Amino acid sequence: ESFYRTLLLSNYLKNEFKDSFINGAMMDFYNKYFFFENLAYKEDFYVRPYYKDKFVNVLDNILITNHIPDSVFNNPAQKVHSAWWYHCFSMDTVKEKGLPLPMFIRGDDIEWSLRNFGKHHISMNGISVWHIPFVWRESKTVRYYYSTRNYFMKDALYMDGFKENYQKYLFKDFKYLFKTYDYVSLDLFLYALDDILKGSSAFIENPSELLQKLSQISKVEYHNTEDLYEMWNAQGYKRKVSFGRKLLYSLTNRGLYCPKIFMRSRCIALEWGSLTDNFIMVKEVKVYNTNTNKYEVRRFDRTKLKNYKKAFHAKLKAIEQNYDKLRNDYIESHKEFATIDFWEKYLELK
Repeated sequence: ESFYRTLLLSNYLKNEFKDSFINGAMMDFYNKYFFFENLAYKEDFYVRPYYKDKFVNVLDNILITNHIPDSVFNNPAQKVHSAWWYHCFSMDTVKEKGLPLPMFIRGDDIEWSLRNFGKHHISMNGISVWHIPFVWRESKTVRYYYSTRNYFMKDALYMDGFKENYQKYLFKDFKYLFKTYDYVSLDLFLYALDDILKGSSAFIENPSELLQKLSQISKVEYHNTEDLYEMWNAQGYKRKVSFGRKLLYSLTNRGLYCPKIFMRSRCIALEWGSLTDNFIMVKEVKVYNTNTNKYEVRRFDRTKLKNYKKAFHAKLKAIEQNYDKLRNDYIESHKEFATIDFWEKYLELK
């Protein structure tokens, strides 16, 4: 139905909108009235929805989500994009700008919109798709490997001042994973940094073989939840940490050099959006996933954390030394990746 409406709409576009994108909103597959997003804009290393989380069985919300001023499409501070759960365009755009890049799973749609910055995105009620919510589909592999690797290339190409700011974004993710003892995600994150150092060659490796490698890295030992009350309590639980303990945590390099006698035995947290306070000077944390009713146990490991810190700084230094070379490589490879000849070879169509 959405596609049919798109075809009808495309036949009646004014000349000034003939080369516009027609995008659809994402609606929650399990909650049919719940609007997730229809447009997003650039914010630091990631993106933020222009409108998010609205119930469109409320009239005001229907009107709000359709109110997108024309000025946003030429605002270099925002650089809006529409995601590929529903995004349509004229084939003339492909002839002019080339094909998308081989950034499967995360970031190819953002790169495409950034490449076509300035084009108008048409969002209308009745053109949308029902989609399984990301909270059900998010994974450590997508979040900390694909996003880290792909967004680095994308932002090196399009983000003003990225050379001066990329370390800040990488540090932010590393510190969070370090503080929450998420060793599996740290392994994926460091693997992504290794592939960043490979430059464009990392994007033409066999994607199936790469996924198998990442699947081995991302294995987590989950347990069935026995205490449902504790699991639901983890959702709103924020541990109160005294000023003295926070000071000791800071003075001992985030607990790395803190004697274990001063550490609390156990705590609870959520897998996605874990509050770092729940890990401060705690030996063991049960981390719950309320979608699967399972949990993993994360333990403070002084030796592991020291090794991760050392490896991260070494890789960050290597990226800094090679940044200009990597960016030039991305610029040159972009010309090849966007061609039909590349895709026919990459997908083994001939």
